[in-house]
Amino acid sequence: DDEFSSVIRYLVSGEKGDYTLGELLSVLFDDTGTLKSPVEMRLDGSTNLQYRVGSYTDSTSGWITIAPVSAISGAPGADLGTIEGPLFSQGTSYTATSGQTVFNYEIDTGDDVMVFINGILQAASTVTISTTNNTITLSSGVTAGHTVYIIKIRAQSVSNYRRSDQQATSNQAVFPFTHTADENILVFRNGLFQNPGGSNDYTSSSAQNTVTFNTALSSTDLISIITVENTAVKSVSGLMTRDGYTDANGFIPFNKLAITAGEIPQDRVNGLAALTSDRGKVFVSPTAPTGAGNAVAGNIWIDTSTSPDTPKFYDGIQWLNFAATTTIPEFFTTDANKVLHINSSGTALEFKNVDTSAFVLLSTVGAASGVASLDSNGRLPASQLPTVMNLDSFDFIDTTTIGAPTDFNIKRIYKEAARIDSIYLKVNSGTCDVTIQVDGTNVGSTFNVSSTAIEQNLANSILVDATTTSKMIGISVTNPSAAAGLECVLAVAKQSV
Repeated sequence: DDEFSSVIRYLVSGEKGDYTLGELLSVLFDDTGTLKSPVEMRLDGSTNLQYRVGSYTDSTSGWITIAPVSAISGAPGADLGTIEGPLFSQGTSYTATSGQTVFNYEIDTGDDVMVFINGILQAASTVTISTTNNTITLSSGVTAGHTVYIIKIRAQSVSNYRRSDQQATSNQAVFPFTHTADENILVFRNGLFQNPGGSNDYTSSSAQNTVTFNTALSSTDLISIITVENTAVKSVSGLMTRDGYTDANGFIPFNKLAITAGEIPQDRVNGLAALTSDRGKVFVSPTAPTGAGNAVAGNIWIDTSTSPDTPKFYDGIQWLNFAATTTIPEFFTTDANKVLHINSSGTALEFKNVDTSAFVLLSTVGAASGVASLDSNGRLPASQLPTVMNLDSFDFIDTTTIGAPTDFNIKRIYKEAARIDSIYLKVNSGTCDVTIQVDGTNVGSTFNVSSTAIEQNLANSILVDATTTSKMIGISVTNPSAAAGLECVLAVAKQSV
């Protein structure tokens, strides 16, 4: 009896909250004796790290604090930026049974889906989402064996996410769709993806809030436009609880970071870019630094090939000694086209105009008002010799009386050119008309000749070129009236070849 009473007392002492020991154990173990204790943990963002064991009808009861947040976190970090949340997730493929319309798919409130059948995007109006039942229902059954692909769109990851399905009218090419220049969009035509660009399928205009196809569509075309811009960002937050990865202050030791040499850009190190922006490099070597970033104006080179070492600076062209004698003077726009020159005393550099007074410019050789060029023998070519004209007179006297029209030869010329500038004509008695001839052809004006002498410059000089073929110069006498004692003199200028 005493032993039985002890057992009873043991069992009674094990009761908690009006639950027997057996009832309490049934909460912790299943029928096979496997531990199934319902243990939950949570991080209460305002207070503590907590846990609770057992089943509860609400979300606030039974929580026991393990430690306050301040006890398990290190020094607060810095918010250095944000990362974008993924837009597409949970892509799932199904092989449909005959007439299947319902597909099990876990989805949260506020999310959207894109449903493809054999790669063809389905209209949003044909898809029903149930977040309660976690199902996607199509408006019509799918053919057996067809592939149904469902992918979730986390709408909260895109600021102002939206989808527009528009039925085209006949010959419609422009579709309204409000969007900004920062938003990226996807466009489908009858479920087929369209390529953007003027030489592809369509162009979009945020200024006009339109999507314009490059070819007109038919009334059977369904256009789907979806924003896929990842401007929504998520702050990176978390808690490092492994003491092997943090020090006593909660900071990550540098040797725990996988950063290779030269991997961190200078502008990513706080203050480094500003510190180095106005500072040159200093090189110590026996050879001159070369290459991009080394041979740069403002850099300094300590030349160890000399004794003592020689400090030099790069002027943008070459390395120069730190000496007053090698300093290039400051130049201004008024020094354009001047040359760097050592002054007359040999003590400094200066900019000076080039003195060309003692030189003959190449542009003047063989040019008008310039100088003559020379041939291979150092002589002036004939083509550059000036034209020399010799003055002469060709005279003719006929002592007879001319009773009929007659042509008279005065002089044949050859290997020369003659220019007839003036004429002298006179008869002792009577009258006649005289015209100058070249090789028997009348040239120029006709003159009326009488006993009064004519001395006259020709209105237009007559050039007789006999440089290659001889020419006969003469006169033609017409309308003679008892013309006796005809005298003719031609004033010419001759050029010999």
